[in-house]
Amino acid sequence: MIGGLSLSSQWSGRTVAVFSQGPVGLMATVGARLLGAGQVIAVEVIPNRKELSLHCGADEVVDFEQQDPVIKVGSPPLLASSFGISAAVRSFGSLGWCVVTLAD
Repeated sequence: MIGGLSLSSQWSGRTVAVFSQGPVGLMATVGARLLGAGQVIAVEVIPNRKELSLHCGADEVVDFEQQDPVIKVGSPPLLASSFGISAAVRSFGSLGWCVVTLAD
């Protein structure tokens, strides 16, 4: 996970969405923050995992039972970035609901 993130260029100020905040997703959230992401958006539904993601460096948590995460993080207006999502990390589930248009 961290290896994949580290292969991407220049994280300073970039926005990363991490889909699922289980053990792997939480590590991706921490990794994105450590690599200098400007904003980390977590996508999760389980209450304690949502809280943990904020403690691990997520700036925002999107609850996919209350909002469509693809629309929330992949369409303008974005949460806090005018450049869109620079990277999306899928740590479980099917690829279909996690497809996000990459901007940049």
